[in-house]
Amino acid sequence: MHQQSRPTRRSTSRLIAIGAISMSFIAVACGSDGGQTATTTAVGAVTTAPAATTAPAATTAATVPPPPVTTVPPKEKPKTGGTLRVANESGVSTLDPALGLAQPADKNIALVIYDPLMSWDDAGKTIPFLAESLESTDLKSWKMTLRKGVKFHDGTDFNADSVIAHFKRMLDPATKSSWVSAATRYGVPTKVDDHTLTWAMATPQVVFPNDMSGAMGYIPSPTATAKDSAGFGLAPVGTGPFKLSKFEAGGVVEVEKNATYWRKDADGNQLPFLDKISFRGIPETDKRLTAVKNKEVDFAGTADTATVIEAEKAKLNVQRISGSSSTIMMFNSKKAPTDDVRVRQAMAYATNKKELNDIIYNGARIESYSAFAPTSPFFNKDTPTPKYDPAKAKALLAEYGKPVEVVLECIPTPEATQILDIIKQQWEAVGIKATTKFQEQGAYVGRIFGKVGDWNTACFRSNQFIEPDQIRASLSTDDSANLIFYSNPEMDKALLEGGSTTDFAKRKAAYDKVQTILSKDVPTMSTLYDLWGNITNTNVQGLPSPERSALGPIKFATVWLK
Repeated sequence: MHQQSRPTRRSTSRLIAIGAISMSFIAVACGSDGGQTATTTAVGAVTTAPAATTAPAATTAATVPPPPVTTVPPKEKPKTGGTLRVANESGVSTLDPALGLAQPADKNIALVIYDPLMSWDDAGKTIPFLAESLESTDLKSWKMTLRKGVKFHDGTDFNADSVIAHFKRMLDPATKSSWVSAATRYGVPTKVDDHTLTWAMATPQVVFPNDMSGAMGYIPSPTATAKDSAGFGLAPVGTGPFKLSKFEAGGVVEVEKNATYWRKDADGNQLPFLDKISFRGIPETDKRLTAVKNKEVDFAGTADTATVIEAEKAKLNVQRISGSSSTIMMFNSKKAPTDDVRVRQAMAYATNKKELNDIIYNGARIESYSAFAPTSPFFNKDTPTPKYDPAKAKALLAEYGKPVEVVLECIPTPEATQILDIIKQQWEAVGIKATTKFQEQGAYVGRIFGKVGDWNTACFRSNQFIEPDQIRASLSTDDSANLIFYSNPEMDKALLEGGSTTDFAKRKAAYDKVQTILSKDVPTMSTLYDLWGNITNTNVQGLPSPERSALGPIKFATVWLK
């Protein structure tokens, strides 16, 4: 395929974000951990938060609130007051943590209303947050101690009963929770006293602390959920630094300072510093950037590479975030012709990722051959992953011996259209007849998650995650989260081994095996690692490091306006 002159078009939205961490997809020759690197560019000053170099600890303990971590240390004492104006890439329809909260817009708002039970530090280890400690010796029996003196926005006490109510609600079929699979594995905790809980799980669950750092660990007020469980997502109540004051579904969301918030910063200053935050969705990425330039908003996030580069050229502050997530092509392992491993391998060898990067992103992204970020301690650089080799692709197709016709499917965004168009041409160059099909996002996601199985090849964006056991569900035979119908007993065994211990050497060996199996089976194909940018004007100070288990969202409690 020749590289014709082609304009670079900004995407107006991300391709697809997976709805739940346990439903993360992985790509060719991948494991999962994917350490995240955040770089803040502030008119020439660059500070990098290092990726994990050791395995996350399963047993953690702390007796004081974890200090906030900022990528650029403040040079002066934070000022209180003011309203921060945030432009998200989309509006939100619900802020109910039981329903997933997968998009950056969802999490940006949720993280000011709720506190997670656990969090991550910049070294890639789980740390207590709303919990005071979480301990286990066998990964099956867990003990959690909760912080005392914390209250929900409605005055309800945060205690063991509130955590128990949250788990029961996630397990209630009427809630239709995105977390029901994980909640079933963990079960409802037992109350020891008002601030102590224990879990007795049937099998080792090394991913448990990580899940408690995500939306599953955002604890809602049991008083509010009991009053109106179905409508709670439009009137959320948490323990976070801000409380809801206005919610227009799909429109403006406003929050105001929680004057009795339990946290202080590392210098002993009461959090939060801001009086209010106003969030609104601006789907068009160029309009979000223009809004920051014109000082109509103070903060904007984007997954569009060209916008990140343009913002840096405009001398705006840009926090670059990259990690494990990438645009991927999922292959249906039960529908011909992608049910044959030779066809899947041929598609991987026929894909020129450098060309994708050069044409769509002007070479600004990094080619991905794994769901691990290259900085991840679980990334195996020696895995023999399929790389661009059209001759090898043609040989595999000849061995298959039958005509190969596939439909490439995605949602109708400019970015998706470009990606599918280029891949289509690349595949056709080796003899694969390919057509493209686009479907509205809601219906598209419904088909994939409904496991209808009427597709061959579908584009998605894999989730950003740091704990490698999170890939288990999406690859394990017969798991409800395995949307690609993939099955390999050897893979099942390796995933179980990796998720049943905290010994780093044993985990590394297990996930090396996972990557080796995936390099051969090719149930999905990653293309390019994502790049996210948090763009701000220079008046925005105290920007913390982004959440390690998500791409882009931050905790706004430490942010202040100069």
